[in-house]
Amino acid sequence: GASLGSSTSTTNTAGAVFDPTSFSNPVPPHTATSTTSIAVRLLNGKRQIVKLSNTNTVADLASHLPSTVPFRLSSGFPPQPLMDATATIQEAGLKGAQVSMQQVIDE
Repeated sequence: GASLGSSTSTTNTAGAVFDPTSFSNPVPPHTATSTTSIAVRLLNGKRQIVKLSNTNTVADLASHLPSTVPFRLSSGFPPQPLMDATATIQEAGLKGAQVSMQQVIDE
């Protein structure tokens, strides 16, 4: 049977998928609005702080993260996948938040 905490999850279809090969350069913070710091737990377990404007998007945040594989982002407790890559940092509730990266695994 399946055990709790199993790494074979069927929820890998939920949330926006970010493909690092589609990013050109990290998007800088918009200078006209206030900035916030977002703590991101990377795929390798390390933590990275990304400073962005509240009007930057979730996709802008993803463009700052080091990855060679497609990934999703989740935030909150319990962690919920970020569904809309075009949502602003403020709309997504990410001001001062902690975000986790999860590798997307094709089945």
